[in-house]
Amino acid sequence: MHKLLLALTCSVALLGAGAARAAVDAKAAEDSAKKMKCAKCHLPAEKKKGGGPPVKDISAKHKADKDAVGKLSAKVMKGGDDHPDVEGGTEADVKKVIEWYLSQ
Repeated sequence: MHKLLLALTCSVALLGAGAARAAVDAKAAEDSAKKMKCAKCHLPAEKKKGGGPPVKDISAKHKADKDAVGKLSAKVMKGGDDHPDVEGGTEADVKKVIEWYLSQ
């Protein structure tokens, strides 16, 4: 009985996490990504010479990390060597784009 309850609890938690990522407003996130010029470095499928990792690589690397949105948005907002400064975006915009990237 305990094993069944544990399995059900884990299943609901995993479904909830997937639903939260699936609930991303893709249009709003895409608009934010355009505003901040994310595609200058992050393309959907292939690497751009001298640019950042493609969206599919970001998603594959961080999709299972429940703290990925917070970690990546902090890195992006900080700027510096690992990531250039965000152009015209707020922390909320950055998080929206990262959630969108991770949903792909």
